[in-house]
Amino acid sequence: MVLAQARVLVGLRHGLAQHLHLRHRVTNCKSRRAARPTKIAAPNLSARGRCAATPQTDTVRSMEMWFSLLSGTVCLLMEEVTMTKNDNAALTLNGLGAMATEVGTDTGPGTTTREFNRALIEKFRANEGLVPGELQGVPFLLLTTTSVKNGARMPIPLVYHRIDGRLLVVASTGGGPRNPGWFNNLVRDPRMVVELGRETFGAIAVVLAGDDRDAMFAAVVRSMPTFGGYQARTERIIPIVELVRAS
Repeated sequence: MVLAQARVLVGLRHGLAQHLHLRHRVTNCKSRRAARPTKIAAPNLSARGRCAATPQTDTVRSMEMWFSLLSGTVCLLMEEVTMTKNDNAALTLNGLGAMATEVGTDTGPGTTTREFNRALIEKFRANEGLVPGELQGVPFLLLTTTSVKNGARMPIPLVYHRIDGRLLVVASTGGGPRNPGWFNNLVRDPRMVVELGRETFGAIAVVLAGDDRDAMFAAVVRSMPTFGGYQARTERIIPIVELVRAS
């Protein structure tokens, strides 16, 4: 709908430009055909010293005003279209890969991760826990923890795994050298809020250890081999967290 409006307004703008250009050409032709020089009349000044408007100048000014208004409207509409395209473009497999690459660097999450998470959270909540487009079918949930830095509660999208009836998330950070912030939050305060599909519920985080951790991580890698690559990329043991629904 927005694209259609933009095309109409661009067409109107182009038509006005052609009209003004044609008017200028006709005026020039008439002046060239004149048999003798035309005396230039002094400007008609109003009582305030300004040039008095004539029907001709009013028409041109009116057309210029509409031309300016249409230009601004087209710019605004095209900006809206660009923003929509950018939101959709972020939620692709390439966008997911770019985000995973960024969080795996020494500097950690940055603008790419923030924009990806913002767009995904918006689409997730607008579509009852589903993400449209290329990422449709990827098992996402939203996890809200309490920040150890300032006590703020902010949601973050994570890929989840269901293994033997257990709900698991992996603190991989794309194989980066440090555990993610949300994991540090859960270590300090294991209480959280989970948004999964159409459900929102409280849960408690349980960090798996020993053989249980190794068995669950192996199961995760079998279903999503990418996580095996993350572990090979870092010296830390990537934590596995079970999300246990609060009673």
